[in-house]
Amino acid sequence: MSRFITTLLPLLWLSGSTCRPQHFPAEIIEADPRAPFSLRRIESVKERSAAQLLLHQSRPGRRLELAERFLKDHQDSWFVGEALEIAAKASLQNGQYRKAVAYAQKSLRLLPENPSLLIAVAWAHLCLEEWHQAGTAGAEAVVHLREQTVPPPGWRGDQWRNWQDRHLFLARLAHARAGVQQLAEPPADAARLEAAVNSMHELLQADPVASVHLYLSRPPGIARSQGMVAAVLYPPFAG
Repeated sequence: MSRFITTLLPLLWLSGSTCRPQHFPAEIIEADPRAPFSLRRIESVKERSAAQLLLHQSRPGRRLELAERFLKDHQDSWFVGEALEIAAKASLQNGQYRKAVAYAQKSLRLLPENPSLLIAVAWAHLCLEEWHQAGTAGAEAVVHLREQTVPPPGWRGDQWRNWQDRHLFLARLAHARAGVQQLAEPPADAARLEAAVNSMHELLQADPVASVHLYLSRPPGIARSQGMVAAVLYPPFAG
């Protein structure tokens, strides 16, 4: 087993870690870009106003409150799937990971091809240390992102490609992190684990958008050369 992996393994098995929503990339919390177009189907002025208020609310606690109220008052709305997604992401941002997964599952039954929500689900499962579910959600997000080639109405082609590239990175990141964690659990397969860690390192180095240090906590006491990989193995956790 290489010195790199030997140093890294204890970080994977640290107990008592906490997930920190403030370290989540902003894209995980943002609404699906298609959500505003569902408003066009809403005929009721009161219902449309409630949906618009929900879309424009930035505080997660208030956003969750508005989403739950909308779901209670407008159960037959065209906007129910989007409201469920907003409730899921607000719950995630509030640190209510189990509630986030529950709302997301309901939304995905209505709007199944929603990679941005699947990424949020993956990160919720990471916070719950449910590695298999996290990896599955991340993999599904990757598939949907690669299948969606037509941008939403009003989006430029380059704008859509940038959105896809960024979300593809986040989906692959969640999938890779979950996979490494599964491989690291005793009895660890040293060769497969090292290959997985190296692949994730390459993924981070290839990211053209932002440094992982912007949103991932790097555990203290590790070499700078190992920092990016060790951080992503534990995102967004601090032991």
